Amino acid sequence: MGRNIPSARSLADAAMGRAWTIEQTRPDDRKALFEAYLAAARLGKMEAMTNVGLHFLLGDGVRRDPKRSRMWIERAATLGDDLAAFNLGLAYDNGNGVRKNKGLAEAWYRRAIALGAAAEGSLAHLLLGAPRPTARRRRSGSTGSSHGEGNRFRHTTSVWRMSLEWASART
Repeated sequence: MGRNIPSARSLADAAMGRAWTIEQTRPDDRKALFEAYLAAARLGKMEAMTNVGLHFLLGDGVRRDPKRSRMWIERAATLGDDLAAFNLGLAYDNGNGVRKNKGLAEAWYRRAIALGAAAEGSLAHLLLGAPRPTARRRRSGSTGSSHGEGNRFRHTTSVWRMSLEWASART
C-alpha cells in the first residue's frame, strides 16, 4: 500500500511554477506574486528566497521590512544563490536595509563572483572607485550559473527590476 506522497522538492517546484504563472499572467498582482514566492521559499526554493527578500526590501506586495529582507536574501546566498549574494553585496555597499559595511560588501561581492554572478564591476567600484557598471538582466530560461537548474531565471523580470531599483536608489 504505497502512498504517492509528493516530495518537498516537487512541492517547492510546483509553488515556484505558480509564482512564474502569476508573473506571466498577472504581473501587476504584486501581493499574489509575493505570496506565491513566499510559499516556494518556505519549501526551500532558493530563488524564491531571493525574491521574497527583495519584495520585503522594497515593500512590493508586502509591508516593507528590511530585517526580513536581509534574512531571506542571506539564507538564499548561503545556499548558493549568486543573485542573492550580489544583492547582499549591494545592500552592504549602499547601506540599504543594513548598516553600510565595506568589508561585508566586498565579501558578498566575492561570494557572488565565486558563484557565477557578474559582480566584478561592483567589486571594482567598491575597492577602486571605478565607475559602476550598468547591470544586465539575465535572459529568460538561462541558468546564469553552473547550478544546472534549467529555467531557473524564468522569473527574473521582477527580481532584476527590483535589484536595479535597489542599486540606483542608492547611487
